[in-house]
Amino acid sequence: MKKNYKIKIDPPPLSSEEIARFKDFDALLKQYQEQPAPEKSWPRLKTRHIAAALAVAAGLALLLFVRDGSTNWFDEAQDTYFAQRPFIDPPFESVRPAFASFKLNASKGGVYEYESGSKLKVPPAAFVDESGEVIGGEVEIKYREFHDYVDFFLSGIPMTYDSAGVTYTLESAGMMEVYAEKDGKRVKMAPGKTIAVELVSNVNVPPHLDRPPRYNIYRLDEEKKAWVYQDIDKMQLIEDTRNMDEGLDRKDPLYPIQLWRKEKLIALQLREANELADIEASIPMPEEPLVPQKNNGSSEVFSFDVSDLEGDVSDEYARAKEEVAAMREDFSSMLWQISPDSRIALEKMAAPEDGAWDGMRLRKVNNRDYELTLIEGNEAIKVLINPVLSGSDYQRAMAKYEQQLETWRAAVQAREAALAQKKTALAAEIEKERAAIEDEYAARVEAFEQKGQDAALAGQVISRKVINRFEADAFGIWNCDRPLPPYMVRLKARFTDQYGNHYDQKTAYLVDKSRNTITRFLATDGTELRFNLNSENLLWVVDGRKIAVFRPENFKRINQPKGSYTFEMELVDKEVDSEETAREILY
Repeated sequence: MKKNYKIKIDPPPLSSEEIARFKDFDALLKQYQEQPAPEKSWPRLKTRHIAAALAVAAGLALLLFVRDGSTNWFDEAQDTYFAQRPFIDPPFESVRPAFASFKLNASKGGVYEYESGSKLKVPPAAFVDESGEVIGGEVEIKYREFHDYVDFFLSGIPMTYDSAGVTYTLESAGMMEVYAEKDGKRVKMAPGKTIAVELVSNVNVPPHLDRPPRYNIYRLDEEKKAWVYQDIDKMQLIEDTRNMDEGLDRKDPLYPIQLWRKEKLIALQLREANELADIEASIPMPEEPLVPQKNNGSSEVFSFDVSDLEGDVSDEYARAKEEVAAMREDFSSMLWQISPDSRIALEKMAAPEDGAWDGMRLRKVNNRDYELTLIEGNEAIKVLINPVLSGSDYQRAMAKYEQQLETWRAAVQAREAALAQKKTALAAEIEKERAAIEDEYAARVEAFEQKGQDAALAGQVISRKVINRFEADAFGIWNCDRPLPPYMVRLKARFTDQYGNHYDQKTAYLVDKSRNTITRFLATDGTELRFNLNSENLLWVVDGRKIAVFRPENFKRINQPKGSYTFEMELVDKEVDSEETAREILY
């Protein structure tokens, strides 16, 4: 008899109303359990068949028990390990993605645009206090975003999702955290109010995808320690104004590989510029001495009594008064002239009608200039002035200047020599990394050509800029994600480093660079490590404030889909004291 199967190809996504009807899984299970059990009719079997079936079943049960026991050992050890740690567990307490903040009138609402281009649209009367009363006046919004595996790593936010007994890894298209305070106290979202979120981020997609991939919206329930599904992500692909692919042809089969190369080289160039700036700043430039100014007999000079200067306003004014007093003792001929950079005429500095200024203050601007402030009532005149010398005082000052100039030139030469050594080392390191990028690019092109275009394109992805749109009805952590099933390759892992250190009972992390996610796991002897053997993987273990890394090129040497493997990692001899350090190590 012909079966009348109905197969729906690419069905439309469920609406929010349809999703809401089936979100209460506990009620659905209860409804199922209350239904009467259907009557069963059993086929008649001969006694010898029953005995044989029982024997086979017993053997299968024993086999399943042994297999299940070996697998569950690690699962139980890992669950126990993480149950004893905080649910949100940043690896370095002092290094976390920072919050931005903005203020708005809670009664009026407002729109906030983050540096990434993301927007929060807050409606009027959106916040309530602990008693449920609507809040007015100024409210401060705290907001931060997480975009890549380094952000996820430093945040300590778990990226796994449990459903029907299966643990999925969440691939993120952007994550954010938001909350609000009134007078330093946390407030809540008012019932029925939502913040419209436009989260700008990037997703990995096939090169010629002309519509956004399907992602979902989840909110982290910190009490239940689980991600809770909220809605479908209303994602929109947008053009990246950075024009990373300028000069590349998107129709070229090699476009994804060419774009990868260009992005890597641009990132390397930016890193080189940043590190050169850090090198320059590591040794401050010696301050060049200034040539003493000679009194040329001009009438545009003046003098004042140092004792009239106010020194108790601040330490800055007190130091200037002491310095000028010492200069006056060394150089009795010292007078003052108005700096060429000052536009005030000398006549404006004449004493007021009562014969004296109410106050005089002096602060040092640089080696030559001082700022003199003359106060009369509520008004003040500020003028830049320089000391000038004459006669033997000028000669002595010039001799001292020549000595200081020689010392300064020697200090500059020593600085340049020290910087040159650091710059040479950086140039060699950058060139080595540039050569590695070119080698990897050549290898990818060769692999592409050997596999054939269709096969190679199937595994290629590029990064596209997107806007994730959703409504946040509560404060906390929100994630634009899609769950990924566990990888099939599974090794029993052991972890060491180049010094022979053995890593046991440590938190470890695994990244598949073709997927924007991170997996946190327990590093111990016998770790059940799942990963994609054909992807670019990165693994590391946190040990105190240091990181031991197993890099993608090392993963490529693994040619076994099962069995045991010892991961010999590189312990990086640098403490993670900033996000920049973490990125330097993990990229």
